[in-house]
Amino acid sequence: MQIHEKNLERISLKDGQGREAGALYYVPCDFGLASRVGELTQLFPGIVDTVRSMRPRPDGSVDAENAEQLHEAEETLCAALDYVCGVMTSQEVFSVHRPFAVVDGDIWATTVVEALTSIMPRLMERMEYVARITGREKRSWRKRK
Repeated sequence: MQIHEKNLERISLKDGQGREAGALYYVPCDFGLASRVGELTQLFPGIVDTVRSMRPRPDGSVDAENAEQLHEAEETLCAALDYVCGVMTSQEVFSVHRPFAVVDGDIWATTVVEALTSIMPRLMERMEYVARITGREKRSWRKRK
């Protein structure tokens, strides 16, 4: 999948050997991004626990008995990631490794979520800067009468 939207930022996702294994795109000026990342970090552990209970193979696959449940977990994660980032990015993120494949001793999706949460301090700084220069620093959080 190619990303054609303008003004997207890209996070290169690398494996332990420093090889690019995917890219995560997001809309940096989206003020709802921070809260959606929070939603994802709450949803993610439950998805991972469900998948771990299926005892996935290192490549992220499972036996035929659990294949449908794994597919649902992958679909849920991909939809959540696309929702959080505000752009269809999951195909690019999981183009090399399946979401629940073990890469460098950890589930690949964990690496992806950690990369996304790592940008939060920078996003918060940007949001505070925009609020400061637009004069909305206090008004936007104050109750209107």
